[in-house]
Amino acid sequence: MEKKIELPDFFRDKLKIMSIQADKSNNTISLIVETLHKLSPSERGTLLLDLEDQLFKVNDKIRVWHVPIGDKNSLRNLRGISVNSTLSTTGEKK
Repeated sequence: MEKKIELPDFFRDKLKIMSIQADKSNNTISLIVETLHKLSPSERGTLLLDLEDQLFKVNDKIRVWHVPIGDKNSLRNLRGISVNSTLSTTGEKK
């Protein structure tokens, strides 16, 4: 029976677990999280590193990932430029 991963108390009001994925090829567990409140990139990065450090003490196979965030570049957005990086399963751009 697989053990459930829970966020340490300090992180529960800041982050939400979106999914947990086991990668058997390299024996790691990916914990995908999302912030509950808007944070600057530096605050978000520090928070995610602190979480990974805490979880690493319990299980050194856990890796923390944040769900992808859209393009926040204001200059591209003002100019009407959008970044399309969707790839097909063969690796070719759609």
